[in-house]
Amino acid sequence: MGFLGREIQIRREAAGLTQQELGRQTLTSRQLLAAIEAGTRIPKQSFIERAEIVLRAGGTLRRLYDDMMDGLYGPWFGHFVKLEKTAKEIRVFSAQLVPGLLQTEEYARALYETHEPPRSAKEIEEQVAARMARQQILVRADPPPPRAWFILDEAVLRRWPNAPDVARPQLRKLLEVGKLPHVTILVVPFAQGTHAGRDGSQIVLSFEDSEDIGYVEPVGGGLVVTDFLRVAEMRARHDVLLSEALSADQSAKLIREIEESL
Repeated sequence: MGFLGREIQIRREAAGLTQQELGRQTLTSRQLLAAIEAGTRIPKQSFIERAEIVLRAGGTLRRLYDDMMDGLYGPWFGHFVKLEKTAKEIRVFSAQLVPGLLQTEEYARALYETHEPPRSAKEIEEQVAARMARQQILVRADPPPPRAWFILDEAVLRRWPNAPDVARPQLRKLLEVGKLPHVTILVVPFAQGTHAGRDGSQIVLSFEDSEDIGYVEPVGGGLVVTDFLRVAEMRARHDVLLSEALSADQSAKLIREIEESL
């Protein structure tokens, strides 16, 4: 975080702005800006975008921010996140948890707070910030966002972290993101019985000019899958899950019903 904070401070001083003045132009309090410059707080993506304009940074702050966020992931997942940013299509099946690209801050924080081994409050906030930053790929303007399909086992919608007021906002976010024209969220209902995703969650990324890759998360850590046949099997599994899931409208209806029942 130090490199980014120092760069902001250098550019602010070169522009002849006080922390109060830059804070006002970026809709940030002076106290928060001071913490960002000191490297003790992670800024939000919206602050970086505004600071880029005010300080005429030419993309420097954005690059430092992306590098910082990538560094917050473990080595096994950081590589995948970088690939995810360049994907043209994303296919996700989740058996137990709301996918990271769809999580609210509260849901993500609740998961990290129950993580074993325990993490410090600072580590938790860093991980939550990194996860929220990762979600920008779904709402970015340039380059265009990827086409994304998310298939959820109904269990995802009914099993929640042991934290108050997490479920309803998370269900509402699923409905909100599902309205994006390039995003489809589907649910495999309990009534389907055994389904093609019984072996666990998976992600498949497709690119414009290279082979698909997959990602699975067995016990002990995540694994990027590049073997052509294994990735082809994952694509085929996703296609079967599409046929087993409710339609987008039926899925949204089920999500609303669960939200209203809480």
